[in-house]
Amino acid sequence: MAPRNPLVLITIMLGAVSIASVAYVIVDLDTLFRGMIVVSSHPLRYALTALAR
Repeated sequence: MAPRNPLVLITIMLGAVSIASVAYVIVDLDTLFRGMIVVSSHPLRYALTALAR
């Protein structure tokens, strides 16, 4: 078996962290009105009232 290369292990770990971060952001943005990244509902409510006229 070949010896372990630290650069390869670091690259694999960075890739795993990147994939986990992307998955977290996708899940967090899927829930717009709660979570760490919160989007205000005021512009959407304003647009709906403007469309209802």
